[in-house]
Amino acid sequence: MGDPAETATSAPAQVRLSAQDWADLRETMRILGLGTTSEALREAIRLLHREARQVQAAQSIAEFYADAEPPLPVTDALVTEADLAAADRAEW
Repeated sequence: MGDPAETATSAPAQVRLSAQDWADLRETMRILGLGTTSEALREAIRLLHREARQVQAAQSIAEFYADAEPPLPVTDALVTEADLAAADRAEW
């Protein structure tokens, strides 16, 4: 039937971290207000998965267009140099 973890609602995992990775994780947890190591690692996995999907999409676009230049988004043509200069001058 396969790996039981694939059908479970959760599965245990172990990870070995270097001292620097552990320090970085603890600092990240503090900054983001994450209460547990498990919570932090789940969030890290979600972010890593999102990045992997973005890489996959970029690769798919590159394969589709092959050697041709992909078109720019329609909205790019609507923004003028004057618009960009006005945005640079704007105060927030």
